[in-house]
Amino acid sequence: MSSRKQATAERRARQREARAKVAHLRAQLRSALAAKKQRMRELASAIRAERVALRDRIIANRKRFLEELRSWERTQRAEAREAWARRRGEARAEALGDIARARAETAAERAHATELRRIEREVHARAAGHAQAQTDDDVRALVPAELVPLFDRLKQSIRGGAKRSRAEVFLHLAAQRTEDVFKVVEPRVEQMIRDTILELARTRRAARSCACLHPARSKPANSNALTGGGPLPEEIERIRVLESRPRDALKGEGLDTTEIAKRIREEIKAAVKARELPKATYSVRTDKYSMGSSITVVASKLPFPVINADAFRVDRGANWATFDSAHFRSRFTPEAQAVERKLEAIVNAYHWDRSDSMTDYYNERFAKDVRLTEDKSKWQKVEAAKVAAARAREREETSP
Repeated sequence: MSSRKQATAERRARQREARAKVAHLRAQLRSALAAKKQRMRELASAIRAERVALRDRIIANRKRFLEELRSWERTQRAEAREAWARRRGEARAEALGDIARARAETAAERAHATELRRIEREVHARAAGHAQAQTDDDVRALVPAELVPLFDRLKQSIRGGAKRSRAEVFLHLAAQRTEDVFKVVEPRVEQMIRDTILELARTRRAARSCACLHPARSKPANSNALTGGGPLPEEIERIRVLESRPRDALKGEGLDTTEIAKRIREEIKAAVKARELPKATYSVRTDKYSMGSSITVVASKLPFPVINADAFRVDRGANWATFDSAHFRSRFTPEAQAVERKLEAIVNAYHWDRSDSMTDYYNERFAKDVRLTEDKSKWQKVEAAKVAAARAREREETSP
């Protein structure tokens, strides 16, 4: 009996020790998370200040560039006027008659107008390309040194435009993704937080089920690591294996759902122009919600039937058509299936899904939905015709 009391006392001591460790780890984790939150606020403030300073530098640089461009344009126009005056003088001197002189002057005028249009096009091209001319090294020199590793990871998707340079686009993206910035700037703190969460999960399980006074109770696989004791070791290992699998290169790395949807619209437009997709109405919609987002692509008003009427049957006594899944793999016509495959390929180039149903682990870039719609009135006519044909067959079968 005394040995049993001693074992019970030892178990209780181990449990008290584990609980004390849990309390210590909780305090350590709260402190680390508070420090992370404060650091992320500091990073966001620093990025905003850097964006303002960068904008000022870019504005001053652009003013200098535009002044040089205007000076070049004035020089080119002056040279064009001199050439025009010279050609017109030569035409007047060399022409043998009024008609020949008029023709030569007209030719000189046309050449002058062509030269002015060339100068104007080059001015616009240089002005538009100024913001996009930043190389990777230029951006690295303009952004803070601690953000350079993040830029190197996202540089393939960072593009400048007429309104914002590549450096401005990157800083704008960094301001929206302070979590990624923190992981790059403070990798040790991020690793310490992850290790503390895992250690807290292990310690809580030890305090709760280390052959102490109460047996361990099962818990859902997706319970929170801070409130439910954390995932089981085998679940953690499974998730680590999923995350460590080789990943194919994706388009639009670093872009949010809205920007990805914009890229998808551009690719659909290009596919229609290249006749890889038929002319129709294509809608690309986005939706953002808690912990995720979605992209929905809908094709309508296609120039051919979408629904394959032969793929539907009417059961005896029914007043509606049902898809015949036993004999058909798709309810769409072959032309509509080709459109669906092309749209799926465009969307999938930007999509990844690393979820694991075994552990209720959800990790998807965005929820996607590709649909083809048929004109409702057309389908109602087709369905009514199939129902009428089915009723006629039933009457024939029952007639003597």
